[in-house]
Amino acid sequence: MSLVISKNEKVFYLDGILNASTVKYFTNYFNSNSASSEAVVLNIDNVVEFDNNALSEIKDLARTTLLNKNAFTIVGNGCKKICESFNQI
Repeated sequence: MSLVISKNEKVFYLDGILNASTVKYFTNYFNSNSASSEAVVLNIDNVVEFDNNALSEIKDLARTTLLNKNAFTIVGNGCKKICESFNQI
């Protein structure tokens, strides 16, 4: 299974697997769409798997977004694991 990213208004929807094999696509998508220059809302309801590579990239996206003085939010199932990872920083 791959990763599909779509955007509806201000929400980015992730669908599929976010791991070492798809994280480059995730990074390139957000780099090329200048998502860090606007508020970012990630909906991870349809992410069926993510690994430490994914967590690292999500943290990098959050850091860049926040440094640009924009809001960063994650919604959906799986948020708890990601939030716990953020708390370890």
